[in-house]
Amino acid sequence: MTRSAFYAGGGRFERIVFAAGLLIVLGLASACGLAGSADSQGEVAQRGAGAALLTADDLPGWTQDTGGGGADLDVQLSPACDILKAQTAFAGASATAESPVFDGPDEQQVRSFSGVYASQEAAARAISGIAAKVDGCRNEFKQALRAIAERRLDAAGVSLGRLGNIDVSVEDGSPPARGQDGRRYRIGVDVSVLGFHRQFRADFLLLREGQTAGALMYDRYGDLDEGEEAAITGRLDGRFQQADAIARQ
Repeated sequence: MTRSAFYAGGGRFERIVFAAGLLIVLGLASACGLAGSADSQGEVAQRGAGAALLTADDLPGWTQDTGGGGADLDVQLSPACDILKAQTAFAGASATAESPVFDGPDEQQVRSFSGVYASQEAAARAISGIAAKVDGCRNEFKQALRAIAERRLDAAGVSLGRLGNIDVSVEDGSPPARGQDGRRYRIGVDVSVLGFHRQFRADFLLLREGQTAGALMYDRYGDLDEGEEAAITGRLDGRFQQADAIARQ
């Protein structure tokens, strides 16, 4: 083999090695790029879920709950029926978030939670899925509310006795005027014992804006203030619109 042939062959070998190395580098860069893209999508979804929540700015005159400020609706439900927590209500979401509980000046409370989905269709299916759970779990929910009322009476040293009564209802209400695919469920608990009567009311609302689905729980002792609820729902829907714009980036 001549010197020129040897170098010619070496050149081909070097080109082959260079090409193989380039392919490996491009492959690694592509993989890293995909991982980075997935991470950024998750971060965007989480920002969107957080942006969909009520904040103290939406509730002038209210304070963040530290316990005992309102009804403290801590309903214990089975995993199949638990729609009052973001992670279980919106199990298929790309990201979920929950607001604090806020106390109003007249024994009212409000909180919200949200889920951002990969598509509008997925978010709409999530709302329908929660509605189906409400229908299938209504009795369990009523029993859980009754248990809360009984615990409160026991803590106060009050026994229902033969003359006491607890009435619990969970009824479908008119859809909220704001948002898409809106649902409203009205909760009522009436306790009567020895001439004492205590009334509790709550609305559980489901809303959607594009890829963002969420819920609002508004409750108080006595009758609900529908004007106040409508104003809070409007502010929450504004949050949802901001969240959906973030989610679609």
